[in-house]
Formats: sequence, structure tokens, C-alpha cells
Amino acid sequence: MRFRTLVLRVMLVAAAAVVALLAFGLLTRYPQPLIAEFHAPLFAWAFTLGLWAAVLAFETAAVLAWRLLDSVAAAQAFSVAAVRGLARLKWAVGGISAGLALTLPQIYQVADAADAPGLMLIGLAVVALPLMVATFLAVLGRLWTMALTYKQAAGRAAA
Repeated sequence: MRFRTLVLRVMLVAAAAVVALLAFGLLTRYPQPLIAEFHAPLFAWAFTLGLWAAVLAFETAAVLAWRLLDSVAAAQAFSVAAVRGLARLKWAVGGISAGLALTLPQIYQVADAADAPGLMLIGLAVVALPLMVATFLAVLGRLWTMALTYKQAAGRAAA
């Protein structure tokens, strides 16, 4: 179990590092090129702020996932703190989706200018993916809550 936790932690750090590098490498250049190209400053700023919000939510989710891995490593996965952490993780993933949703008006402008309706579908899919993960985390949180309830009931029955 320790090796799997270590692998998950390495993957988590790698993902957080890649997102941070992309954010500081690419997002520092926006929104000026978008304003110059499409002459819609509101959409360009929404795009930029949405991506920054998604990056911050992702980094928050990475920290929360690290804490959940700490709970698993300490054999405290079915504890009140772990269930709360999972709920916070769900909201962080929802924040990723909300941030990405702010990019959709600019993506629509790009898709319209390039006459590429598939680009808008790709943008919608990118927004939908974190929503699916958040839904899965909500179901998992409900299962963990039920398992915690059964664990507490079994502890009371044994006492």
C-alpha cells in the first residue's frame, strides 16, 4: 500500500508542477493578444481570469488530495476529517469547472472566427470533465459517509 501511495503522491506533484508551469508560462501573456485579435476585452479578461481560477482551484485540489493521501496512509480513510476533506476536494474540482466555464465565451469567438464548431464542443467537453469528477467525488463522499456511519455503529455495538 505504501508504494501505491508514493506513486500517487509523485503523480500529484508532477501534475501540480505541470499546471503551475503552464500557468506561469502561458497565462502571463494573456489577455492582450486576445484583445488585439478579437477586439472583445470582456471575453478576453473572462478567459484569462477563468484560466487563473481553474489553476488556483487545481492547485487547491492537489493540496486537498495530498491530505487525503495522508489520511489513507495513516489508516484514517474512514474518519470524519477524511469525509470533510473529500467534500472540500469535490468543491475544488467544481471550482476548476467553474473557472473553465468562464473561458467559453472566448472559445466561442475563436470557434466562430475560425469556422470550427468542433472547437466549441471541445471547450464544452473540457468544462464537463471536472464536473464528472466532482459528481464521482460526491458519490464517493456519500459512500464514505455511509461507511463511517457503519463503522461508528459497529464500534458502539462492540462497546
